[in-house]
Amino acid sequence: MEIASLAIKIARSENLPVVPQVVGVVLRMTQSDDASLLELGQALEKEVAISSKVLKAANSAYYGMKEPVHSITSALQILGLRTVCSLVLSVAYQQAVSAGQSTKLFDRVEFWRHSLASAVAARLLARLETTVDPEEMYAAALFHDVGMLALDRYAPGDFDKALALSKRTKVSLGSCLCHVLGFDTSDVGGVLAERWMFGDLIRDSIQFHSHPLDAVSHQKETCMVAVAHAIAVRSGCPNQSPEDPAEIQPEVLELAGVREDAIEVLTNATASEVARAQDAFKIR
Repeated sequence: MEIASLAIKIARSENLPVVPQVVGVVLRMTQSDDASLLELGQALEKEVAISSKVLKAANSAYYGMKEPVHSITSALQILGLRTVCSLVLSVAYQQAVSAGQSTKLFDRVEFWRHSLASAVAARLLARLETTVDPEEMYAAALFHDVGMLALDRYAPGDFDKALALSKRTKVSLGSCLCHVLGFDTSDVGGVLAERWMFGDLIRDSIQFHSHPLDAVSHQKETCMVAVAHAIAVRSGCPNQSPEDPAEIQPEVLELAGVREDAIEVLTNATASEVARAQDAFKIR
């Protein structure tokens, strides 16, 4: 299958797992200085299932509420707009990940855990780098491997072949996908990002995180997502692939603004954060 053929299938399909409309609102908010509590509240009113899950997560031990919150308005007042935006993105994406599965070997729980760990790591990295927004980086890293969802739906047989080859040979899944299909999840993810109308930063993070030095418009942020991906793997949250997480190119670290001696600390912090988040997002 050629990437162009897959792109046509995605464009014509009504069966692809979709992210709810509220995600578009939230993503605009993460990139805007004029974010509106009212706009978010109105968007969430149309997504009752997501709102209820957001409140359940907000009331979990992970967010440390002293008293239960019973409305999105209360959650916004206590947690803040940016935190609630990231929470909404996580819940909505988890909902998309939980849609019906076509492949036999794709582990969706592992996929979701890795996505969340990468997002957590990217937020931690951003807090060390004052030129980028932590919640915007959380969103970019959360979706970085989204191409796997399209492969699961539209190329399940070839995806299973690549997964089996990766597990058998201990070669990275990206390399095995290129061998089987001629392209990898980054290429597919770029198509899906267009379909879901993601912003440039997220599209670049999806398309270039496996080779971030090729990114042009958001190279720094893409390098940060690449580092976050590696930290997620090191923290015990791999994603379908037996890749060696020890290798992070020095140039990528430099562009991301991360010192090599900080990686171990960030890895431990990510592992701790994900362990606490498991209950909030019901990762089993």
